[in-house]
Amino acid sequence: MKNKVNLTWKGWKAFLVTYTIVMMFIITICVMETQERVPATLMIIYPLIGIVIIIGMTFFGVKIEHFLDKHEKKLLFAFFVLYTIATVRFTLHSRGIPTNDSESLVSGAYYMAGLSDEANWQYFARFSNNTMPMVFLSILFRIAAWLKFSDVYYLPWALNIVQVLCTLYCVYKLGKRVSKHGSVSGWLVMGMMAIYVPIWAHTQSLYTDAFSFGFGIIAFYIWLQNYEKRKNGWKYWLINIIVGVIWGIGFQIKATSVISLIAVVIYIVLFEHWKLILKNVVAVVCPVLVIGFICSNYMKTLPIMEHQDTWAFPVVEYFIGLGLEADGSFQLDSEFFNTLSGVWGMEEKKAYAREFIMENISQFWNPEHMIAKARVNFASGKMKADDFMQIVEHEGFVYNCVSYTGAYRRTYRTYVAAYWYMLLEFIVIACVLRTFVKNNSKKESPFVFVPIMSVCGIMMYVMIFEANNRQLYNHIPIIFSAANIGIWELHSKLEMLALKCKNKVGGRYE
Repeated sequence: MKNKVNLTWKGWKAFLVTYTIVMMFIITICVMETQERVPATLMIIYPLIGIVIIIGMTFFGVKIEHFLDKHEKKLLFAFFVLYTIATVRFTLHSRGIPTNDSESLVSGAYYMAGLSDEANWQYFARFSNNTMPMVFLSILFRIAAWLKFSDVYYLPWALNIVQVLCTLYCVYKLGKRVSKHGSVSGWLVMGMMAIYVPIWAHTQSLYTDAFSFGFGIIAFYIWLQNYEKRKNGWKYWLINIIVGVIWGIGFQIKATSVISLIAVVIYIVLFEHWKLILKNVVAVVCPVLVIGFICSNYMKTLPIMEHQDTWAFPVVEYFIGLGLEADGSFQLDSEFFNTLSGVWGMEEKKAYAREFIMENISQFWNPEHMIAKARVNFASGKMKADDFMQIVEHEGFVYNCVSYTGAYRRTYRTYVAAYWYMLLEFIVIACVLRTFVKNNSKKESPFVFVPIMSVCGIMMYVMIFEANNRQLYNHIPIIFSAANIGIWELHSKLEMLALKCKNKVGGRYE
């Protein structure tokens, strides 16, 4: 057992070193050619200025820590009231008219809710990964219609906003764990996430990114609370089952929601004994599989099955194949997409897609291709929020920031890119400094391991499948949580350095 513990600890340290090197390479190539021609010099200088400001805020926060502790409940209540008002205001005023995939999702949901007479089943046959999100949205529309809402959009918007509020609270609570200055740490990371403008652009959207925003981190936070209690009663099992249901629903809305679950499973396999591994895997993973089985069989009852040979795509093979062309993003002139669209028969489509993948598998180690793909994924912090700001009813603040034709677009793109690079650099700092942490138990904390591993997971996902910056959106809470680790690891080192300097200076005068 001791040998396993030592090996696991060394393996974790080796991962941190490797991930640091990979992250530094990604940041370097992205800064060299940031999207939308933002000057590279600004993307070097601004994130560094941001790091200095944030670290300065940590030291200021420590000075008011007593105040934050004393009035925590009142301050949290005031923050969430004000933030809810602001988010509702931005969401309603930034209302966008659904286009492209979002339009298809909404029209299908209208039909399933009995609010229209037709649905584009060819679309859902082709992109079957959006079928269950459409069903999920239709349920919300039905409830909204039953409750006599003047606009059925209000309920899914409310759910988007509630998810943002819940994730902010989870980020706050997780943030408190990474530093001895718990309240300051929690407030800082929650505040940093609260001002991230792409969130306000996504809350008004009716698409899978916004619908799945909170599932991963909410499930992880509840699991973590339960895991730390180490109880053996029925309540422990029940909570883990509920957590599994949350992850299972999130997975059906957007597959990437389950990445934090994979990180949790890796953690307990590496750092726990077999009984706890079995208890967690059975209780948490089984609901995900059961929900997946039920949804899969339900989809077979829908009209999408009538279009399997003509319109349907093999989802996994399609997104992998798409990621092997050009820069890995969707292109209207894509040879793979256009050829696959013309193949008749699902088995034939799978055969063509797999043949294409094997013929182009070398792209995974083609430097030119992978660098171009990395830039599509990571060279911007916009999270493709502009996809949902193409046509709007009111051109307010969010629109003018996010939209391609917005008045503040130039300033916004620079701010959000610099902010994004700052977050990535804090994650690098976390990996570097955690590498040198001494721990006699040879066991990493789950609130450190899972966020860092989850960020690695979503980055691997978009590098394997279609390149799309928007795929990172539902990992925003976890990305901020991982960056917060770096903030406070750096603060701790600087605090110790300041203390040593103070002692030396004090010693000279004694």
